[in-house]
Amino acid sequence: MCGRCRQNASAQDLTNACNAHLNNSSASSSSSSSSSSSGSKDCVEWNDDKHEERNRKENVSPGQHMTVLREKKEGGGLELVPMVWGLVPSYIKSRKDVNHWRMFNARSETVLSNGVFSRLTEKRRCAIPLNGFYEWQTLSNGKKQPFYLTLKEKSMIFAAGLYDVWIDRTTDEKLYTFTILTMDACSSIFHWLHDRQPVLLNTTSALRKWISCADVSATEALKEARTVGAQIDLSFNPVTHRMTNPKYQGKDCSRHVDDSSSSIKKKTSSSNSSKSSNSQQSQKSSNSSLISSLIVLGLK
Repeated sequence: MCGRCRQNASAQDLTNACNAHLNNSSASSSSSSSSSSSGSKDCVEWNDDKHEERNRKENVSPGQHMTVLREKKEGGGLELVPMVWGLVPSYIKSRKDVNHWRMFNARSETVLSNGVFSRLTEKRRCAIPLNGFYEWQTLSNGKKQPFYLTLKEKSMIFAAGLYDVWIDRTTDEKLYTFTILTMDACSSIFHWLHDRQPVLLNTTSALRKWISCADVSATEALKEARTVGAQIDLSFNPVTHRMTNPKYQGKDCSRHVDDSSSSIKKKTSSSNSSKSSNSQQSQKSSNSSLISSLIVLGLK
């Protein structure tokens, strides 16, 4: 599951990150062939004039605008456009039925067979450029500690998504929305933090195939995306509890909290203290038993 993320980069940085990832010189031969067959897609066009004032956030949740990378409908190439996180299917009849929390994620394992999403997989695939995302660890005391996750040595990561457009029949207003695909979490976080993660397009080939709807089938694109996603190595750090509030946008949202005040640290220290106390009690009990035995034997 991915229900909170960070997209706090300037328009120029987002554009540069997309172009750099799409034209990675260290990409595999498969991505090189993909690049040569789609040379017109090397330069990403910026089409989000409200990004700085509306989309740029430390703490993004469903129902909010984000900047999304997709294939242009006309003229070829790629573009960065604004969309709202939380898929609203085009067949929804009334605005009262719009709910961005209902489908902000889609399971990649069933996306090709689930009718709500399968109709979008061939023509409406997109990628969401992120600085990182957030997950919560449930502690033994029932409380939850938020963590910020990203890829090691990467300033930007790309999550696989699907988008749709809903048209308000009373105003003809178009609402573009998207969902983020998820998969089983990688080994670095699976056993202790969360069992799901976004499908991350960590290679040039995976990103190109996913957004190249006209040239690559959904089956092929999804297979590579999931393969790449399973091999990633996520870095993570505990962050302030203040970011649990979706309205909180402080610069410390993704900042590593001081270990001395971290609930993780306290939990570990408490555990270690308990183990130490138990060990001491066990040692005292053992010594008492030994003294008793010696007295019985007349050696004390």
